[in-house]
Amino acid sequence: MRVGNDALSYDRLIVSPGVEFQWDQVEGLAAAQDRVLHAWKAGPQDRRAGPAAPRDVGRWRLRPDDPAGRLSLPARSVRTTCQVAWYLKNNKPKSKLIVLDANPNLVSKAALFRAAWADYPNIEYRGSNKVVKVDPGAREVTTELGDKVKYDVLNLIPPQRAGTIAVTADLSAQTSAGARSTI
Repeated sequence: MRVGNDALSYDRLIVSPGVEFQWDQVEGLAAAQDRVLHAWKAGPQDRRAGPAAPRDVGRWRLRPDDPAGRLSLPARSVRTTCQVAWYLKNNKPKSKLIVLDANPNLVSKAALFRAAWADYPNIEYRGSNKVVKVDPGAREVTTELGDKVKYDVLNLIPPQRAGTIAVTADLSAQTSAGARSTI
């Protein structure tokens, strides 16, 4: 491997450049990134993304990360779903949390989280609902199926890929089967 003008030898190389959002993968998201919360990376959105819905009756939308099926709705997103559902159940009981997942079903720990979600009748899980468009003016997202889903609060985690340095150096992640993927 080359670093500047020097070469480094190694048996195994781990590069961890973090992730970059692919804003252009969801129509309307690039222009609305300051108004659509993801709270996925540390920064100003962490402080704005609390579950304080503007009214007692609200519709929340959570779009999990990585709609390609490798990690869609991973444990982190499912735990967030449980936390928001708990908050709404206890503080805004007329509100509903709608989870739009690109996969047909939960991928990570499905039985465990389905059991946990049984305590939260305010969760509506919709598999096979990849978000392809966001319209913050109309407060609505559109799924790949053409369904338009209204929201009061939206947490949309943009599609991601490996950081630019990993892509440029052709070091994007390999799956265990060896097929090329990005993270």
